[in-house]
Amino acid sequence: MRDLGPRATLGAPLIVMAIIGGAVFPPLMGLIDVRHAMLVPALAFAVVLGFALRMARVASGAAAA
Repeated sequence: MRDLGPRATLGAPLIVMAIIGGAVFPPLMGLIDVRHAMLVPALAFAVVLGFALRMARVASGAAAA
């Protein structure tokens, strides 16, 4: 974190997300049938995509209620 400089505000949450993702997703995937296990990260990516699209809309000033 020390060497990230101005990027530290982004680096810290990314490190936390990586740790949590590595600790939570594998056990969840293990609980699910092998054929459906990849739905866990796919759902997570869908949530991240939805958040990014919403924030892009907010940043452009076209926020919907």
